[in-house]
Amino acid sequence: LFRSPIPLYKTKFNQRGYNQAAYLAKGIGAKCKLPTVDILERVRATSPQSSLNRKERRENIKAAFRLKQG
Repeated sequence: LFRSPIPLYKTKFNQRGYNQAAYLAKGIGAKCKLPTVDILERVRATSPQSSLNRKERRENIKAAFRLKQG
């Protein structure tokens, strides 16, 4: 098992300057003695999930991620 953070879209990362999910995944991984592996990439921007219902959240993230090549 391993931990993989959910990546931010480029523009959001540039605005924020960091990915809080990556910090959380690394901390949890260290505590559980599991490696953190950066294997996902976000291929399109999505709307904030907080204002969406369950069905809308699923649709919102469809095709937003893929496995990194290489």
